[in-house]
Amino acid sequence: MNDLEEYLSRLPSPPHPKCLPMRICEKVRERRRRRFRSRAFISAFFAMSGFWLVLPAVTSYLKQIVLPENGIQWLLDSSQYFMTDSWTLLTSGFKKLLTYQSSLSAASGALPAMGLVLLSASAFLALDQIFPRQLS
Repeated sequence: MNDLEEYLSRLPSPPHPKCLPMRICEKVRERRRRRFRSRAFISAFFAMSGFWLVLPAVTSYLKQIVLPENGIQWLLDSSQYFMTDSWTLLTSGFKKLLTYQSSLSAASGALPAMGLVLLSASAFLALDQIFPRQLS
């Protein structure tokens, strides 16, 4: 082992460029930004998937809520606002997605639970980005 250390000590050491610390810091910042973007994307995907899977269970609970008379009128007025001709294509796409979703929900009762798990995972990912761990 001493011979190896002796040979290594004889090797010339190349001079380090002056901008090396700056490049290292830039790489670290770039890696953090990339990690933040990927976690934000994954969190958003989990949240959307979770809402999509939980939606049938939530809508069944929301149908049981009794609104006062003025609330129903406000709800009808706002729904007529969104039912213009420009939204026809969008609503037909949503209707197709909702029928597919209801057929999935009828086949398996565990989908709302899976949706809650996905929502929880997205919340934890988002909280990890908001409140980073302190390394000591």
